[in-house]
Amino acid sequence: MNIKRKTYKHRAKHRRTKKRRINKAGAPNPLLAAKIGELYNELGNTLYKDDMPFYRYITALTARQYSFHYDTLLNGLMRNRNIDVLLLKYFNEGDSWYGSESAYAEYKKPCEKLNYPIVNRGANKKEQWKNYLDDIYGQLNQLYHNLLLYRIQFDTEVTVYRGVYIEPTNEYPYTYFTGFTSTAYDIDSALQIMMSDYVNDEPKNKEYFVLLEIRVPANTLIYSTNLCTIQIEDEIIFTENAYLTEVTESEHTFDAWIPFIEEGIIKDANYKDTTPVTIKKLTGQYNKMNDLTPPNFSKAKQNTYDAIKTMRDSAEALKTKWADPKFLDTLKSKTKSWFS
Repeated sequence: MNIKRKTYKHRAKHRRTKKRRINKAGAPNPLLAAKIGELYNELGNTLYKDDMPFYRYITALTARQYSFHYDTLLNGLMRNRNIDVLLLKYFNEGDSWYGSESAYAEYKKPCEKLNYPIVNRGANKKEQWKNYLDDIYGQLNQLYHNLLLYRIQFDTEVTVYRGVYIEPTNEYPYTYFTGFTSTAYDIDSALQIMMSDYVNDEPKNKEYFVLLEIRVPANTLIYSTNLCTIQIEDEIIFTENAYLTEVTESEHTFDAWIPFIEEGIIKDANYKDTTPVTIKKLTGQYNKMNDLTPPNFSKAKQNTYDAIKTMRDSAEALKTKWADPKFLDTLKSKTKSWFS
């Protein structure tokens, strides 16, 4: 499968740019944004009435972790994807945060004061790697449970959007939502994320873009990263396995700013000279299948350690080539599917 998914760290240079308004019809819903803030305050008064500062800290941390590349790692585990070399890549690069912002005044200070929670520990690279795995898998375990603990519910139906890029050889069932699935209640934010995900040296075929418009019933359990994130994206996360029904197909037109292919001709759109693009839109009803099942974090951690230790005689590579960027490039070139 070759579906492109959100990887926040990889998209940092795009996400830190000022969000462009693509389409007037997609203006954010300020009432819904305010409602999310109210619901989180109500939840805090229920769970931590006597310690709201801690509640705001832990919920801000949860949102910030998910909006980093922890979403890729956690969902990789939940969707049975191999994340071993991806973890090695993050470790070798050195994890860090690029700044944080919140949509709500009450969360501004706790959000901005957050520090990346993993500190490099160990006398040598091999020991640091083992400690890193202990820390990162512990963080992913806690993140999984916090995302479920700090969920909210709307008392009315809401409409959210999700953009995907599906190549003909890809059989990914994109109308099914497994793990923690990211959407946006602002259509422009969904398009912004979708297009930013696919900026690279190769032009994209506009016919492979699909915009999902999802009607979510009242009282559906969701999570929002508006509390603390890299850049406010009006994000709503599904926290159940679900699928889309009553699907109807239509079209949506917006201004693209990446190179794309139309009738065999490359259209080179950019920020200053946007080009209208019409893509397929599927509208349907959200239906829950079942609750999420947690991964076996302990087993996954041991599997990662064993896999990297034995891969391509890397026990020796850990000693002699760890600092050599070509080592990681070689591993990546041999395991491209691990990064899809």
